[in-house]
Amino acid sequence: MHVLLVAVGDYPHLEGGSSTERFNGLRGVGQLSSPPVSARVMVEWLRNDFVPYQGKLASVEVLCSGTESFVDDDGIKVVVERATLPQLRAAVARWHARGNVSEDDTLVFMFCGHGVASGAISSLLLEEFGDNSLDPFSTGAVAADDFITGMRSCKALNQLFLLDACRYIPIDYQDEFGESTGVPLVKGVAHSNLGRSRQVCIWASKLGNSAYGRPGYPTIFTDALLASMRGASARQDEATDAWVVQGTALAEGINEFVKRSEAANKQFATPGMMTEGFPLHVLAGPPIIPVNVVCKPANRYGTVDLRCGPGDYTASGLLGPWHLELAHGSYSMTAHPMGKEEVIATRLCIASPPGTLVLMQVGE
Repeated sequence: MHVLLVAVGDYPHLEGGSSTERFNGLRGVGQLSSPPVSARVMVEWLRNDFVPYQGKLASVEVLCSGTESFVDDDGIKVVVERATLPQLRAAVARWHARGNVSEDDTLVFMFCGHGVASGAISSLLLEEFGDNSLDPFSTGAVAADDFITGMRSCKALNQLFLLDACRYIPIDYQDEFGESTGVPLVKGVAHSNLGRSRQVCIWASKLGNSAYGRPGYPTIFTDALLASMRGASARQDEATDAWVVQGTALAEGINEFVKRSEAANKQFATPGMMTEGFPLHVLAGPPIIPVNVVCKPANRYGTVDLRCGPGDYTASGLLGPWHLELAHGSYSMTAHPMGKEEVIATRLCIASPPGTLVLMQVGE
């Protein structure tokens, strides 16, 4: 497996940027602090927790425009290149070459930064976007769909694209730049992989919507992605009996955690271009499942205690759903008047991927 992570937080030509030459075609779009942090936690997860379904993690390359630092396995700070178009061209060429050795190889590409859409076409914005105000997409943007399509010519058949970017459609930019999309990075050449390549693409947001970050913390998508890797996106493998994260199940698992976040009802991870899924990551133990316990009617929140067994799981006086993460299996949920032992509702909970909803009828 070969991984290429691209994180863009520093946009010199957008609002709040360091350059005196400002691009005014995207009003309200400026600097980001979440993408570099997201790249760092992804690297840490890959090094410490990731177990490939087949083969090994052979390489991780990072491009980052921001202040976040990275360390190697010996704790030594690693210098990463900036996420500019020339650097990305060279990095993609190296990544493509690594994956062009064997059909059994797996390629993973993750982008975290600004994105825009024109119609159904999405673009990923790099550090220098806006340095050419007359044609900003030719010098600072990637045509996402063209890039993914071009990668089908690579010998590695398993390819995962994680695109943590907005896909909203700014009217002012669309009026001026029309169908501009960016650079494809990989030419769409004739190849024999059509019908054979297994590509999975997951966007952090729906077309026309935004993806959200949190100042100084990983993005909502990155947090949800890593949480889903604990089990929400896992399925039991028929050949080995192990629990394995499947590429085609990623969006479902990610959304189980997005809807728990501050971006609930505003952000929704969606599959993009997809041909066929493939197993990605093997869990070390049973999957950990997000379980949501909901009281009915809602006006009873704050008046009941909730308990889950086996295990010492309790919640008292919650003003909203009880969010748990439980190992795959069966549990008993009970509701009690606050501070009392009387049982007023009981439900069986089967914790299974991608997530489990438990409705507790606790009164009228």
